[in-house]
Amino acid sequence: MGFVLVLFVFLAVAGVVVIYFRSRDETEAGRTRPSDNASRRLPYSSRQYLLSRAERSLYGVLEQAVQGEYRIFAKVRLADLVYVERGAEKWQAHFNRIAGKHADFVICSLDSVSPLLVVELDDRSHERADRVNRDGFVNDALASAKLPILHVRARSSYDVSEVADAIRRAMASDGNAQHMVGAYR
Repeated sequence: MGFVLVLFVFLAVAGVVVIYFRSRDETEAGRTRPSDNASRRLPYSSRQYLLSRAERSLYGVLEQAVQGEYRIFAKVRLADLVYVERGAEKWQAHFNRIAGKHADFVICSLDSVSPLLVVELDDRSHERADRVNRDGFVNDALASAKLPILHVRARSSYDVSEVADAIRRAMASDGNAQHMVGAYR
């Protein structure tokens, strides 16, 4: 009798193990998907704001300056604006340098949503050595891609017509020069 009981328990445990692995395989194959909340909670929370107070201020000025003639996007990844040319030596290293960086704002055409101008908001953090190096690389990458960049010094207020003029001048350029609004060092 003891042998039959042990055999029964063994078969029951084996059955549970087989059912477990089959259901796991089905879940991984996409046939059944338990709720993310039911299985486990990932360590993420929603940010309260997409833009900082300074970025929101400049965004409003940019909206006024372009008067609906262009689309404005915020926090665009540099790798979505420029690409590493096919066949480039050390392609992955070049891609890695642009993958983790983003532009504060990108002004695009209304119809094709083609990038026309990158706008960077430069606050005091851009005076740090690491930021100067980062900004230099971004400027060089955009110049190489012939995509103009406009640096706007962070201020408590902006002159919309001054920003609009700077946008027009920057868009009219060949993309090799940096354009700036505000007092710079």
